[in-house]
Amino acid sequence: MDDAPPQFPHMANSPLATAEELVKGLARTVRVARCLVESAREVDLSGLKEIVGLLCARALDLDPKEGRMLRPKLAALQQEMDALQVALTRAGPGITGESAMA
Repeated sequence: MDDAPPQFPHMANSPLATAEELVKGLARTVRVARCLVESAREVDLSGLKEIVGLLCARALDLDPKEGRMLRPKLAALQQEMDALQVALTRAGPGITGESAMA
C-alpha cells in the first residue's frame, strides 16, 4: 500500500500544464462573465486581476520554448477578454461590482 499523501492535480502538473490550466479556467470565467453581461445581469469581476497576475507569474516561470507553446492560448484568452470589454462597454456603467477591465 502506498503511504504517500495524495497530490492535487495542479501540484503534479508541469509548469506549462499549470499555466495552461490557468488560461483555460480564466477563459471559462471570462466567457461566463460576458454571457451574464450580455444578458444584462450584474457581474462581480473582483479577483480577476489577481488571477491574471498569477497567470503572468506562471508564464514568466516558463522556459522560452514552453512560453512559445503557451502563446496561442494566451492570444485566444486575449480575444475572450476583449469580447468581455466590448460587452461591458455596451452595457454601460453599473453592470459590474468592480471595473476590473480598466
